[in-house]
Amino acid sequence: MDGTLIDSAAAIEQAWKVWADNAGVTMQAPSTYHGRTARSFLPELVSADRLEAELQALALLEENPQTEIPLIAGAKQILEAIPADRWAIVTSSVQSVALARLSAAQILTPAVFITGGDVAKGKPAPHCYELGASCLGVAPADCVAFEDSLAGVQSAQAAGCFCIAVEGTADRSELARHADIVVPTLESVQVSYQDGQLHLQIHL
Repeated sequence: MDGTLIDSAAAIEQAWKVWADNAGVTMQAPSTYHGRTARSFLPELVSADRLEAELQALALLEENPQTEIPLIAGAKQILEAIPADRWAIVTSSVQSVALARLSAAQILTPAVFITGGDVAKGKPAPHCYELGASCLGVAPADCVAFEDSLAGVQSAQAAGCFCIAVEGTADRSELARHADIVVPTLESVQVSYQDGQLHLQIHL
């Protein structure tokens, strides 16, 4: 979702900066955290007795973005080409944050909507993609995953999905080591759906 459907990186990183300043912690480069659940990386930054309070504080900041969250170029065309019941969102964001970002970008929530709180282990573990495929009624091997973060690509690949990585959030060479293919933007991908089959054309 983040970095593949919506251009939320600036809003996310602004929320992280405000949270870190308030919490008195120093975060590493944003790419260290993109694609991961807050519950997976906050323990690296705060003590266990502060964790739940800081998770709530960060979620509150992320639910109220202070910058615009536009659609990623090419996302609208892809969504319009796929029937509503044949695609899913699989995100590391908690549900409240994901819903706020989708609303800001004016994207309707799909029927299959997997968020960070729906699985015990988030990305890069495969469980979220396995759950998403199951809810769609297909095997992960029959799914195409669009990802922008290293953790997301690793998650999709571990689940058995064909993974298209989109440049922008992570280092291209890192993505290329794990994804099936790397594209500069979603505008490089043309999607059509005919006779129950998804057809992809990729222009590099």
